[in-house]
Amino acid sequence: MTKYDLKEIKTQFDEAVVKAFKENNYRESHIFEDVRLFISFCSVCLAAATFGIEKYYGYKFAKQYYPFFIYPYLFLSGLQFFWSKFIQANRLFVGFKTDRHIKVSATTDVPLTENPVAFCKVTIIKDHLVQEKQLCIAVDRIFDIENKLVEDAFKKVFYNFLRETVEKHD
Repeated sequence: MTKYDLKEIKTQFDEAVVKAFKENNYRESHIFEDVRLFISFCSVCLAAATFGIEKYYGYKFAKQYYPFFIYPYLFLSGLQFFWSKFIQANRLFVGFKTDRHIKVSATTDVPLTENPVAFCKVTIIKDHLVQEKQLCIAVDRIFDIENKLVEDAFKKVFYNFLRETVEKHD
């Protein structure tokens, strides 16, 4: 088994990746969270309307309108699950640089192995061209024995990765 606490390592790695993008003047976009929030809000409104109609008019009157509320509610709940699981997935950072018209999206993973490796996949969109680049870093290169991120080592590796992959798309 590994000597590292992978959950803690993934958390620190995720935070460091987001911080690195922000330090490199990327503005974070919350579009995925906004869409999920809107879908959830619509679901709650349907549930509240169903409750309100039943409370105000009584069950006998409201039951004839249940299909008009229940089926859209179920659809929106399924859509929200689909959005969270497959569209938003485990995206860590979605952002852009306004001066360069570059959009980036980053996901990370630290699989459970004896010698864990941290993966960061970056999707770059510029002028409607999509490219995916992946960075693989051995955990022992950027973390010390006490599961603490060594910032200098991380910055050296990750900032070089950003410079070589994302920044060269100007």
